[in-house]
Amino acid sequence: MRLFVAIKLSLEARQALVAACAPFRPLAEGCAWSNPEQLHVTLAFLGDCAPAFLPHLTRMIDEVCKPVEPFTCRAVGFGYFGSRRYPSVIWAGVEPAAVIESLHNRLWQSFSKLGYERPSAPFDSNITLARCKDRTRNAAFLEALDAAETEKLGQWEATGMTLFESRRGSHGTSYRTMHQAVFGQARGA
Repeated sequence: MRLFVAIKLSLEARQALVAACAPFRPLAEGCAWSNPEQLHVTLAFLGDCAPAFLPHLTRMIDEVCKPVEPFTCRAVGFGYFGSRRYPSVIWAGVEPAAVIESLHNRLWQSFSKLGYERPSAPFDSNITLARCKDRTRNAAFLEALDAAETEKLGQWEATGMTLFESRRGSHGTSYRTMHQAVFGQARGA
């Protein structure tokens, strides 16, 4: 099973992002847009995991969540991975980046105890909006993103983390919730 840990977006935040991206979709040649129902902020991608690790992973995620109080997230600005000439992923940034990065770091500190290796790439809190096909040029699309109004990209209350299984199929990728951990469970303990 391919697993990752993420913060879910509210319906309103997903709708705001979809509405903000609507003017750009016709310009995004060779891009596959993310399913709006699957928009999320990835905290840790574990990749292939044996089912025997699930109880350990869920316990670790619960422990990371316990001392964290729910907090407000906000989608801010558009960006891309890859080069300006050949972007590979189009994304929206997420604040508060420092809080989200702290959660990312704490998860990897826990997962390393099970032998998982933290990715070498620097962490960047974002929401993947679209993936571009290899060697796709999107100059007009990127120029439109640069000029876009980014004040109303969505806001939501982060109340926990979700462990997802990612399944690839003939109709794209689907996600299945394996575990939901709630922030702030240390209160009253």
